[in-house]
Amino acid sequence: MQHLNYVSLDRCAGVGLFSVVARIFLLLALDACRYCIKARSKLITSMPTKDIQSSIWAQALNTERDKMVKISVTDLAGQTSNIEAEVGLSLMENIRNNDFDDLAAICGGCCSCCTCHVFVDADDMERLPKMEDDEQFLLEDSENYDPALSRLSCQIEVDDSLNNLKVTIAPEA
Repeated sequence: MQHLNYVSLDRCAGVGLFSVVARIFLLLALDACRYCIKARSKLITSMPTKDIQSSIWAQALNTERDKMVKISVTDLAGQTSNIEAEVGLSLMENIRNNDFDDLAAICGGCCSCCTCHVFVDADDMERLPKMEDDEQFLLEDSENYDPALSRLSCQIEVDDSLNNLKVTIAPEA
């Protein structure tokens, strides 16, 4: 059974600010709200408690740097930067964690707006997972929708297969 990928607390509060005990406490609090937590754009409703607890311990005790892949991001000014993206986080989270202000992502990754819209390089589109219907509906209403290149970065989970992915942040309407 696959384990959950909780948001890295180190990314939210700075590395080293939480002791292991504090991290475990916060992760257990997340577990208590598991019906509200999103994992891979799906609500958690049926994961056995034993698996959640083992995942919490593994995440809380993980002090090593997470696995990274390289992604090329072009901002609205046309400047391209290569970032190290953390495997397991969404593309949106990785872009925001690397201080790109052009990506508003106002819904926080819930697939309820279109402010994390990116254009994926045509050669890289086949490496991405198939688009879900809710993402498709949102993008079709976007003024800058390109059926061949448009994706919501909140719906793309970074994994090893996305190394050297090239994306361009789409302008907002």
